[in-house]
Amino acid sequence: TKVENEADQVEHGTSNRGEAHGLSKISESDVDYIRLMRGKLLQRELAETFGITRSHVSQIQTGASWGWMA
Repeated sequence: TKVENEADQVEHGTSNRGEAHGLSKISESDVDYIRLMRGKLLQRELAETFGITRSHVSQIQTGASWGWMA
């Protein structure tokens, strides 16, 4: 199934999620920093720093995006 194939990719290290994806603008350490700064810096400021949208910062902080790292 699709779910089994995706789990197999993760297990074998061939998944292209996160910074391995060719279009990713941020790294896993950037995601950690964005989550760490929740409530300390404005989402707008974080978005400008990393060149992403404010809504993407929100999705990262809530776990809707990059949730597998939580």
